[in-house]
Amino acid sequence: MARFKVQDRTLRELQWPGILEALSHRARAPLGVEGARELPFLNEREAIERQLGQIEEVRELHRQQLSSPNHDVDDIRSIVERLRKSAVLSGLELLSCARLIQTGARVRAFYKTHTLLAPRVAAVAEKVPRLNPIASRISDMIEPSGALKDSAS
Repeated sequence: MARFKVQDRTLRELQWPGILEALSHRARAPLGVEGARELPFLNEREAIERQLGQIEEVRELHRQQLSSPNHDVDDIRSIVERLRKSAVLSGLELLSCARLIQTGARVRAFYKTHTLLAPRVAAVAEKVPRLNPIASRISDMIEPSGALKDSAS
C-alpha cells in the first residue's frame, strides 16, 4: 500500500494537535505526556489497525482493573546523552538508570502474565532488554542517597 504525506493544513482541519493535547492529559507520567504530544498521524491501514488493536488490549486490561507498572520512570535522556560523550555518572544518576531497568522488567513481566488479554502489547513489551543483573549490581553498590556503599569496595 502506498504511503502518502498528510499536509499540515489537513492535520489542523482534523484537529490533530487538539487530539494529541487531550490524549496527553490522560498520561500519568511526564514522559507519557511528551510521548502523547509527539504521536505521529498514521496513514497506513496496517499501522492503524495494529495501534487500534493495542489500544483495545490496554482498554480491556483497564476494564479488568489491571494496569501496567510503568508510572515510576525517570527521564534519563540527558544522562544517556552525557554517556555518549564519555561522562562519569553520579550515584543518583546510576540509581535512576537502575530504576528504569527495573521498571522495564516489571512491565515485561506484567504483559507476559497477561499475554492472553494483550498479545500485541505483550509482544512489544517482550522487546524490552533484559538488564536486571546490571540494575541489581547498581542497587547493591549504591545507597539511596547516591553514596557508594561500604560493601561495594
